[in-house]
Amino acid sequence: MKFIKVSDSELKVIDVKTESVENVYNLNFLLEQKKTITAQKIREMAQRDKELAEVDDLIAKCKELGIVEKVEIKEIIK
Repeated sequence: MKFIKVSDSELKVIDVKTESVENVYNLNFLLEQKKTITAQKIREMAQRDKELAEVDDLIAKCKELGIVEKVEIKEIIK
């Protein structure tokens, strides 16, 4: 990969594989993308934390009620 400063606010990335691919990125756009992606990540992590807490509460209730894991017995044939 090759990186070239196009202007004070732009970066060109040349990815050479079987063919040359060029992309020009505006720094302001990249910074906004980072903010957006970070905000999405935080929201998704918060949702996952909530879901884990709900599952943990249900597991605790199962233990409180004496509910145990079902053990699967597999027959061994020789």
